[in-house]
Amino acid sequence: PPIKAAGYKGILLDHLHVSEARFNAVVDIAGKSKLFSVIADDLATAQQVLDINKQLKGGVINIYPIETLHMIERHESKQVPSFLQAEPLTNYVGLKPESDQRL
Repeated sequence: PPIKAAGYKGILLDHLHVSEARFNAVVDIAGKSKLFSVIADDLATAQQVLDINKQLKGGVINIYPIETLHMIERHESKQVPSFLQAEPLTNYVGLKPESDQRL
């Protein structure tokens, strides 16, 4: 059942747009279980989600409160080795326009 908590944004996978279907499997492999991480507006919503998960006797979940994402150290873009047909996956994966752009 869907989670009914104000500030619940869904899972990360719901917010990603892959511009070419041929990269869907690559995103699955690279993202692994992080694609199913819960996105919440804030720590209070994250706590509500944890409480619901506990009531349901659910397993381990990852929750990313948007208000805390600025605390995560972001790495500058790395130089990608030049190969004839190699391109960074980030050229093909991004946020959906309707998603919170703070993600």
